[in-house]
Amino acid sequence: MLKNPFLSIVMPVYNTEPYLENAAKSVLNQTYKDFELILINDGSPDKSPVMCDEIAASDPRVRVIHKAQNEGLSAARNTGIDEALGEYICFIDSDDTVEPNLLEQVAESLEKHKADVIIYGLKEEYLTETEEVRQTFVVSHPAKNIDNAEALRKEIIYLEKSTLYGYSWNKFFSLRLIRENNLRFEQVKLIEDFKFSVDFFYHAQAMNILDITPYHYKKRGRGSLTEVFVPEYFEVHRERVFLLKKQHEDWDILSYRVKSILGNIYSRYIFSAIQRNFDERSKLTKSQRKQWLEDLYKDELFNELIPHAQADSAIFKVLTSLLKKKRTFLVLLAGRVIYTVKNKMPLVFTNIQQSR
Repeated sequence: MLKNPFLSIVMPVYNTEPYLENAAKSVLNQTYKDFELILINDGSPDKSPVMCDEIAASDPRVRVIHKAQNEGLSAARNTGIDEALGEYICFIDSDDTVEPNLLEQVAESLEKHKADVIIYGLKEEYLTETEEVRQTFVVSHPAKNIDNAEALRKEIIYLEKSTLYGYSWNKFFSLRLIRENNLRFEQVKLIEDFKFSVDFFYHAQAMNILDITPYHYKKRGRGSLTEVFVPEYFEVHRERVFLLKKQHEDWDILSYRVKSILGNIYSRYIFSAIQRNFDERSKLTKSQRKQWLEDLYKDELFNELIPHAQADSAIFKVLTSLLKKKRTFLVLLAGRVIYTVKNKMPLVFTNIQQSR
């Protein structure tokens, strides 16, 4: 490259041999050309490292960084931050794809309205074992150009409500802002993207939101008993809600409306955790599940947010009402039903899950 590119795309690669070529092609076939693609081979044991080298050999905009051993997604992204040459940086997963005009629309937006971050929506695609799309959910947000910190901060809770706040792959971040504030991805389960977003938005002053959905987020193996079981699921997502509440407290904008949205989000995580407690891998007995819930009733965050929760869908209004009234038997019964539906009728579960 004769000059530094405007945009840097970092793509960590680990065990994604079947999907890597399509992911990389979706970037290299962009209508906008002023970018670099940095492939971070995170000690992948499959053929991905060789594929990375072949992709780089075919296009001068591609660089490959090979790690001797697997260090994890966060470390790979941090390596990308250190190596990137662009003004803005994005992190795309190597088993997803983007539409060909994504970068063009990002660049046009930045040319018209300079910003610290650009956010766009996604298509959440649930795939069969043969990679056919069986169901698609479109997640977007109204287009806005925000040029001051006060307005930006008031928008965050609505981005989180639509699930677009916490991802790192639906944003282009100012690399200057990241480096000036020494922002890094932490090696934590499930919420590494979210924590990075929280840290970044403490410093952001201007934001462009595009009402487009160019990112194809591929969901494979959902609704199955073989899905990865994470014992710390609830603790991690409680931390997520706590961090968002703290951020709004720090900004002095923790209003009743914010609490009601946070309460609704927390309620969803609680029921997601309860249904996981019925998974045999949780190793919880009937009495332990009951005790887990009764301990939750004493939780400070529960008592601060759940009374304010105002669910939008009929099903979650009923579920949230049971939580508010602390109807232990009915809450646990609902958790059992959710667990059964998830594993016996995954498409029905997905539709319920997506209701906002």
